[in-house]
Amino acid sequence: MSQKVNFIYRLEGKNISDGFDVFELAPILLSVGELIKESNKILNPGGKDVAVNVKPFQKGSFIVDIVLFAQNNFQQIIDFVNNENVREIKELLEWIGIISGGAVGTGGSLVWLIKKLKGKPKTVEQLKPNEVRYTGEDGNTFTVNSKVHQLFSNYKIQNFVYGAYGKPLESDNIESVECYIQDEKESTKEVFGKSIAKSLKNYSEAHLLSLAVEEEVINSTDVFVSPKRGSFDADPRQWSFRLGGTGEQILKATIKDEKFLEQYRDNKIRLHYTDVLKVRLIQKLKKIDGVINMDATVNEVEKVLEYYPASKPIQAQVFPTDDIKNEE
Repeated sequence: MSQKVNFIYRLEGKNISDGFDVFELAPILLSVGELIKESNKILNPGGKDVAVNVKPFQKGSFIVDIVLFAQNNFQQIIDFVNNENVREIKELLEWIGIISGGAVGTGGSLVWLIKKLKGKPKTVEQLKPNEVRYTGEDGNTFTVNSKVHQLFSNYKIQNFVYGAYGKPLESDNIESVECYIQDEKESTKEVFGKSIAKSLKNYSEAHLLSLAVEEEVINSTDVFVSPKRGSFDADPRQWSFRLGGTGEQILKATIKDEKFLEQYRDNKIRLHYTDVLKVRLIQKLKKIDGVINMDATVNEVEKVLEYYPASKPIQAQVFPTDDIKNEE
């Protein structure tokens, strides 16, 4: 199965064959790409990244190439064995509501909710862990999946949806925007007509409502790290490591292992940047309205499990923290 999805974005209207002013078209296509990328970040935090490339297809039509790609070599191996990228991309587009399909089940999409509310939410409340109820200004209520709420309540999505679909529909020359998956046009086609333009405009100007539901997610894993920066006086807070011993991903963490800190303070452990430590890493993630706030992530080294001094690569000796010794 290919890892790429060809999403067609087509503008219909008068004088389409005459072309578009590049200064009008560029922001529209940029909004399409940013809408897809930002939605992926919201619905798949910490998951695979998405690349979006746009190229002309026919007059007034553009192919938006969407590719999910792994963040590391290990994930690439998993993807090669079990490739579900195409399905994941299609689900993402369905949650946004820019293609049709049944992957997301009932509960609507972002675009569906915008239509129902006419872009103007009045109240929002949590019904269940995965269900959110919106009430419009006319008093009608609509229950959606929490994923839809995560998209609807994000100010970046608010701007990108309008830029990709609302703004072009305000033009006298454009009558509709048609979207579908190439080679699956009949089953995935969605058409945005002039009737939704006002709702998209209302949504772009609406005050977004937050449930303000906060929760903490705690993950524990054993990882290998190399020291990058430490504290001369064994302050537990001022440490950074190279994750996996590479220089690509830097991890800032507080060390909670008092025995390790005591031995470091007493010079029984003399760390070098080429040393390797196996540590139990605790990650505390904060979720607000179901969305992980990566800026609020707290990393803690609960325990230093093993110590591999680079000075003894042949012996590959392991020193548990109960009796770590830095032998000369």
